[in-house]
Amino acid sequence: MDVVLAEFDPAGQFPRGVVPPTASPRWFQGISRVTFGNNLVDWSRTGPLPVEDGTEPRLPAHARDVLASFSTENYVMQWIAHANPRAPLQGRTPFSASGTGEPNPTYRYRKLPLTVTEATVDNWPRFNYSPTPARASAGRSLHNNGTPVDVILFEPPDARLGLLSVGQLQHAPLSLLSAYPAYAVGNSLADIRLNDRTATVNTSPQASTLQPTARIQTYHDLSWRLNRSLWDRYFFSTVPSGAAPGSTRLPNGAVRPAWTQDDIGTNAPLPNARLRYHRPEGAAPSVDRLVKSASADSDPFHQAAAHLLLAGGFNVNSTSEQAWRAVLSGTWGLDYNPETRTASGTPLNAAFSRFAVPAGDDAMTNPWRGYRQLDDAQLRELARNIVEQVKLRGPFLSLADFVNRALASDATGLKGALQAAIDATTSGAGAINPANLAPFSQDLVTQTNVRSEWVRDHMRNDDSAAGAGAHRSRSAFAPKFLTQADVLSAIGPSLTVRGDTYIVRAYGETVNPVLAPTDGGYVTGRAWIEAVVQRLPDYVAPSASQAPEDVATGDNLTFGRRFQIISFRWLSPSDL
Repeated sequence: MDVVLAEFDPAGQFPRGVVPPTASPRWFQGISRVTFGNNLVDWSRTGPLPVEDGTEPRLPAHARDVLASFSTENYVMQWIAHANPRAPLQGRTPFSASGTGEPNPTYRYRKLPLTVTEATVDNWPRFNYSPTPARASAGRSLHNNGTPVDVILFEPPDARLGLLSVGQLQHAPLSLLSAYPAYAVGNSLADIRLNDRTATVNTSPQASTLQPTARIQTYHDLSWRLNRSLWDRYFFSTVPSGAAPGSTRLPNGAVRPAWTQDDIGTNAPLPNARLRYHRPEGAAPSVDRLVKSASADSDPFHQAAAHLLLAGGFNVNSTSEQAWRAVLSGTWGLDYNPETRTASGTPLNAAFSRFAVPAGDDAMTNPWRGYRQLDDAQLRELARNIVEQVKLRGPFLSLADFVNRALASDATGLKGALQAAIDATTSGAGAINPANLAPFSQDLVTQTNVRSEWVRDHMRNDDSAAGAGAHRSRSAFAPKFLTQADVLSAIGPSLTVRGDTYIVRAYGETVNPVLAPTDGGYVTGRAWIEAVVQRLPDYVAPSASQAPEDVATGDNLTFGRRFQIISFRWLSPSDL
């Protein structure tokens, strides 16, 4: 399974110093090793595969023979949500082996029939290659047949556009086994091989004589662990560095310019415009702290967070439907077409895209490419469902806690809070992924067509044995199936689980010491004050090291970070 890269529009708008690239269709994911049962196919080529005019994309003939040797599988697989069709290692795992020698659909997905006969069983488009223009399309078969149908599943990172959200790492090829999910980061579905939702590992492999991956003795909930590792520890500063090896060359051979001290001095907006420069005592941070330079103490990987502030962070523990609607509708009314990157004349609703450059529009008639828009009814319903999930699962103590499914045996252990909110409404005006819309209305996973050694509730993404939700479709997580990773790609950089700005109110009074507290006139005066206080990255002793592990003694250990008073006012009784 490979990708068609979206072509860039030279007339589009790009960030400062970025020259739009020319169209360069190519394969994104090379295959270095493919395993099937006891058969092993080695291929020396690594990296992207070239598309050559007039030729079929080069997959070895013996690999095609192995792929085509399997007959139709009776069991089904949600081939994007619970598997990874581009993984370099395609094969059974010891945690889904029946021990009977039956081929494991983990490496065939059911939605990718390999013969013409199998092609009639569902509506997944075929693989096609078109020499004019040179491009490849993913689909149901390795055989060229019919008119090309563009199916875009993954997007390689482009230094010319950059990354703004950890949620965009859902495209990273981190699922090395085909048994792991295709979009691991940002999503959090209970894995079909983990029969205990309170755990994140399975250490009980089954016996089988057909296990090329038999050395795998521990199977992890990959999404849960990646989210735990990433969301609370990392962010994208979006400061253009112009120094990343091999990634900053523009099509004309020039190097994208790095951010300079002048940019900081003039408050030039960063690609993530919510990030602002931290100016202790009014002094701008040194560019050496944000961009790697020859300076010996330049270490932006560890230093950038100390010199940037987040403006307007949103607390995911909010139970305000109106607040959630405001956050989710950030693109509402914007005169912009995400596909063409030009003014559209038609304002957007709440737009969400799995791709930085979606190669398609928002029409739900083509679920395999493009972006999504939510109307007012869908937005209201989603905000309402999110608030219900926050009340059910919160308070969240970390951002990863919010992104991940709960380690609980009930429904909260089945999927993350956002995905549960998206899936909660399956029909009517508020349905985001409508259950009556093809292909999400087709090929639903049922109780009987899931392999017995897999957890059937997890495969259906639903505890109910019956139902017709789109999340039960084998096509779930198609590009226009809105997922929580898609939402996090848009709003993730602004999310937090606590604020650093506080409103503090205090009350004071004077009393007559010669009177008892119960006497009239005992209180002779009252006063109320209100202060807005902000916690800063600096320690109370700013000359000390900013690294927490280096703070061992003194006031910094006792008092921690500095607070500054942003505003102060006296209150009257009518203000209370």
